[in-house]
Amino acid sequence: MFLSSMCRRILSVGDCPSFADRVALVLERLGHQVRIACDRQAAVVVAQNFQPEAVLLDTVRDVDSRRAAFALRSVLVDEHTPIIAINPSHEEDRNTSGTVCKGQFAKPGHEKGEL
Repeated sequence: MFLSSMCRRILSVGDCPSFADRVALVLERLGHQVRIACDRQAAVVVAQNFQPEAVLLDTVRDVDSRRAAFALRSVLVDEHTPIIAINPSHEEDRNTSGTVCKGQFAKPGHEKGEL
């Protein structure tokens, strides 16, 4: 499995600090280096400097998540770096599917209003 095989550099992007902090906490406990960015511009700067091996893109409030994914892709040295969209529901987000993001999953607890 990608995230558990060795220490990775991971960028978590999202405008909900509590969710980003929870994601970072779990990943850091698994031994990964995590950076958090709360908007597209910050994500691009962090990605440029940190060169993550994976990006988690929270798409809940970012209505322009496709642009965020393209902006991130443009600064990542490794063109195969996975950008994984975290969607607010179990439905596929057409704005982030396909060639921009390598995968998607639903945010746990979102549909029940737990977050």
